[in-house]
Amino acid sequence: AEQVKTITVRAYRERGVTRDPHEAAAMKADGYRRREYRHVVFGLEGERCPPCRAPVERLEAGGRRLYLCPECQPAPAGAARG
Repeated sequence: AEQVKTITVRAYRERGVTRDPHEAAAMKADGYRRREYRHVVFGLEGERCPPCRAPVERLEAGGRRLYLCPECQPAPAGAARG
């Protein structure tokens, strides 16, 4: 729950960017496009997670697309995926 709040507040402050602000700034300075530095795994279904290289999964909840890394973002104990 704390991470949800942290990311939501970050996205508000950073105008929609959820990646760490320092990392996003460095990527922007290196010429990455906004869509490339805005999120870490959003939209990368089937591709590799940049930090750990695990395959990114796509889920749907309430009609919304969710992308996550099963290694970096493990499900809480007892939670089911899919």
